[in-house]
Amino acid sequence: MGSFLLRVEGVNFDATVYETDDISTIRGASLALLRLGDHVLDALTALPGVQNPELVFNGASQAVLTGETSLSADALRQQVADRLAGVDSPPFSALTTVVDVVEVDGKDMAEATRQAEARNASRQFRQWTIEPQPFFKEAQHADSRDRVRPVRAEKKTNDQLAKTNDQKEKINDQRKKKKEFGREARQTFYKQELQELLPSGTGVTFTDDLQDMIANAPPDVPETVRSKIAVFYADGNDFGKHRKGDLTAFSEDLKQKRRALLAKIIQWYDTNRADAAFTNNGDFRLETLLWGGDEMLFVLPAWLAWKFVQQVADEIKGWSFQGKPLTHAMGLVIANVKTPIRQLRAIAQWSADSAKDADLRDRNTVTIEVFESLSPPERIEDFHAMREQRYGKDEQMPLPRWLALPVDALAAETAGLPRSQLYKTLRKTGGRLLGEDATKAVTASFKEYQQRTGYSLPATLLPAVDDSRPLPLTLAMLADLWDYLPPADEEACS
Repeated sequence: MGSFLLRVEGVNFDATVYETDDISTIRGASLALLRLGDHVLDALTALPGVQNPELVFNGASQAVLTGETSLSADALRQQVADRLAGVDSPPFSALTTVVDVVEVDGKDMAEATRQAEARNASRQFRQWTIEPQPFFKEAQHADSRDRVRPVRAEKKTNDQLAKTNDQKEKINDQRKKKKEFGREARQTFYKQELQELLPSGTGVTFTDDLQDMIANAPPDVPETVRSKIAVFYADGNDFGKHRKGDLTAFSEDLKQKRRALLAKIIQWYDTNRADAAFTNNGDFRLETLLWGGDEMLFVLPAWLAWKFVQQVADEIKGWSFQGKPLTHAMGLVIANVKTPIRQLRAIAQWSADSAKDADLRDRNTVTIEVFESLSPPERIEDFHAMREQRYGKDEQMPLPRWLALPVDALAAETAGLPRSQLYKTLRKTGGRLLGEDATKAVTASFKEYQQRTGYSLPATLLPAVDDSRPLPLTLAMLADLWDYLPPADEEACS
C-alpha cells in the first residue's frame, strides 16, 4: 500500500451558497461545508483498500486527510467524489466540491498539500459551476431564482387549488435540501460546537427570520436603528503561513480558540437582557452563517453591533500560536434588514480586506460601513468609489488605513459632545473632509464652542491605527456611528 494525501474543498459559493437571500438556505449550505472533512473521513473508513485514514485539517469549507491505500490516486479520488455527490444531508449533493489525491511516498507533506491545493484550483475550472440537475417529467415549473432548474409539482389542497394567484416561491431540489438542512443546523450547530465548553447553554434557541431578529426592539433604540441589521465578518491575517509550519497542531489550536470565542458570545447574549439580546419568545437574536477555518460571519440587530464587536475583540486579544500573534481583519456593515445578505456579506469582506491591503495584518482591526438611505454598492469598484466620494481621497495615505479601527481598545469618547455641534462642525468643511482647510475649519469651530461651553475635545474621539487621521474624517466617522454607540456614560464603564 502507498501513502496518500487527499484534499477536498467547497467552491463556487456565489452559485451554491449565496445564490439566495433566504437565511435558512445560506446557513444550510455554509454549515454543511463545515462537516466536509468528517464525511470524507467516514467515506475513506468505509472504502475497501483504504487503511489508517486520518483527518489532518478541517476548515470552514476545506479539509486535508491522509492514509494508506491500494487504489490508484484517480480511483480513490473518484470514489470519494461519487460518495459526496450522493449525500443529501448534509446537502453535499447540492454543493460543488473538488477532490484531489496526491501520492505522498517520497514527498514532503507540505509539498504534497500544495500540490493537492493546486490540483483543486485547476479542477474547479474543469467542473460544472453547478452540477446539472436531472430532468424529471413531472416538473411543472422552473426555479423562481435561476429560472432554469426544474421544480417538482407539489400536491395541493382544495383550498390551495382554489387560489388562482399562487405566489409561493418555486424552489428546486438542490435549494430545498440546503434549506431543510439549514433549519435543522440552526440549533444543532451550537450543540456540536459548545457541548464541551458550555453544557448549560446548548439548549438555547435562535431566530430563523431576520424580521423576527429585529422585532420588538428596546424602547430606547432610535427609530432609525430599529429596522437595521449588522453583518459581522472576520478573517484571520496570514493564517496560511502558520499552517505551513504545523498544519495539524495549528488547526486544533485554532479550533479550540474559536470554540472559546463562540462560548463567550453565547454567554454574553445569555446575560445581556438589558439590550434585548433575545426576542420575547426567548430566541437569541443571532445568526451564524460562516464558521470554521479562518473566517466567521454573524448577523445580529444593529443596536447590538458595537458591543458585539467589543466582546469578540476582548476574546481574540492576545491570541497566538507558538509565540506568534494571531490577528484578524474584521468588517461590520449596518444596513436595512431588507438589503440582500449576499450583498452585505460582500461589503463586510471588502471592508476587512481593505484593512489587510493597507498593511494592517499585524493587528486586530474592524472597519465599519453604515448605510442609512444610501443604497449599498453591488461591485467592489463601486464600493471603493463610494468611499472616496463620501470621505475624500489622499494620495499620501490610503483611506482604508484611516477607516480601520483598532479593536483592542475599542471605545468612542462622546461625553459632553452634542450631536448638533458635531454636525454643525462638519458643515464647516463644505463636504471636503481631507486637507488643511478642512482641519483648520473644524478646529476653529471647536475652539469657539469651547470658549462658550468649556468643552474640550478628548485626546481620542475614535481610536485610530495611525495618528495622522484628520480630525474632520474622525468626526464624519463618529457621525455615521452615532446612533449605534452605547450611551456615553455606559461606554465609559465598558
